[in-house]
Amino acid sequence: MASELLDRPLSEVEKENACLKKNSLTFDFIFCKACENRLGILEGYYTDILHGKLKKDPPQIPYLFWLSVIWRMAVGGMGTVITRRDCESYRCLLDKCLSDQRENIQIDLCAPKKCAYKLFQFEDTRDETLIISGFHDITFPYRVLIGNYGIDFYRSYAKAVKHFKKSGHDCDLLNDGSSPELMVHSNFINFWLFKRSVMDFNEEVTHPSNKCSNIKDVAQLRNYQKKMEVDGIEGFTSNHVSRLMVSKQGASFLMPCSVMKIQQCLKDNPKIKIEELVNRIGYSKEEIETMLCYWLDSMHVDND
Repeated sequence: MASELLDRPLSEVEKENACLKKNSLTFDFIFCKACENRLGILEGYYTDILHGKLKKDPPQIPYLFWLSVIWRMAVGGMGTVITRRDCESYRCLLDKCLSDQRENIQIDLCAPKKCAYKLFQFEDTRDETLIISGFHDITFPYRVLIGNYGIDFYRSYAKAVKHFKKSGHDCDLLNDGSSPELMVHSNFINFWLFKRSVMDFNEEVTHPSNKCSNIKDVAQLRNYQKKMEVDGIEGFTSNHVSRLMVSKQGASFLMPCSVMKIQQCLKDNPKIKIEELVNRIGYSKEEIETMLCYWLDSMHVDND
């Protein structure tokens, strides 16, 4: 295409330059090259810490790195929305701390305990598509999923502690830049729930009334209720579906690919037993229960 526009063959240098990977944020002039270089230095520093390559790993570096990720995704329109106040505050902090040389990063100025975050590494993502996205509206905390890493980022450390205590969660898992980074290693179903929370929130924000997948597909699950209950799966009852059918008559809903996978197997094998279903689709009984219950509950079914 480039050679056609130039009306001549490309030189070797031009071919090499055309193949170079470009950072879309720099290419679109959102960040200048100097800023992108400083952010790249921080990213390389954090990568070495993450992989245990350094004898000393200042806790301020992971703190600054994840703050920079939230900020870059927000200003770059990459699926995360934060307040204008936070956007400017994070920009000023990064500008003050970062440098084009690793040893010159001003870690003493990074304001630990101003913000906080909880970091997840999902060690099993099964056949799920990996995404890079956050919530498309302002939330507390800011939530971002990057491949098999998830992060809940709190704009206020004090509010994060209050939130954790109120929810009965362990505050020791909060990272605040004052101590070595802690990471929660988690399983497939927690990855699935984390991903669904992001995708379903964004679907509701972007298309609040634009659902897909025919309602009659839901009825197919009804026929499998007794089998699942007999086989020891609790929590997924016919009440879920019957209330859905009454209150959402004629509507259509978004069905996750994983649920569609279960649904299709049930369509093809109406009399299948739970053990055989588990073997065919690769999900455990507990995972099947969690997925189906989550999806039906996410339809906001009324009790009446």
